[in-house]
Amino acid sequence: MDSKKAVRTYHRNVAVLVGLILLVFILIPTVVKSPYILNIFVLVFYMSTLSMAWNLLGGMTGQNSLGHAAYMGLGAYACCLLVVKTGANPWLAAVFGMAVVLLVVIRFRPTGILGWYMNSRTKRFVDEKILKKPSLEVLEEVQTAEHQGREA
Repeated sequence: MDSKKAVRTYHRNVAVLVGLILLVFILIPTVVKSPYILNIFVLVFYMSTLSMAWNLLGGMTGQNSLGHAAYMGLGAYACCLLVVKTGANPWLAAVFGMAVVLLVVIRFRPTGILGWYMNSRTKRFVDEKILKKPSLEVLEEVQTAEHQGREA
């Protein structure tokens, strides 16, 4: 029973700590009146969240993917350009940035660039016609024909 009580106490302490941190986050905009200092707080918390995500993804799992960062940067760039050049509503500009990223993804299809994700017919076409190397099916057919004593 002591271990269950210790676990409950630990979870309660963590909940209190998280609650206090959230309370500080909520109170910062009411206490700090300078837009510059408030912007610094926003950037610090954004970067800390980004660094924790990178630590989880790149450090603990060993998966390094910079594609998501590129898409995020492209959307942010398109959004900022629209706001700065036309004075559009930032929320509508964010939707515009998402649409730009969607169009880029549809146009350049990252799954089609890498051979690992292509379907078998597309991969066979790229291998035989573009790279001029026989596909696995052709090699298997030749080996089967040789094994059976006939020509492929």
